[in-house]
Amino acid sequence: MGQFVNEDVRSFCQGQLTQSQLPASPRDLQVQVEQLTQLVEGIAARMSEPARKGFWQRVFGK
Repeated sequence: MGQFVNEDVRSFCQGQLTQSQLPASPRDLQVQVEQLTQLVEGIAARMSEPARKGFWQRVFGK
C-alpha cells in the first residue's frame, strides 16, 4: 500500500513539474517589485500621521 502511494505521489509531482511555467525573467520580477512598492507607498501616503507612530507612542502619546 505504501509503495503504491509513493509511486502515485511521485508520478503526480513529476506531472506537475513538467506542466509548470518557466521561471519569471528578471525584468518580470522587477516590474512586480515596482508595482508592489508603488502600492505600499500609496497606502503609506494615505495613512494619517498618528497611525504611523509606533504602538507605544500611540498608547502614551509621545
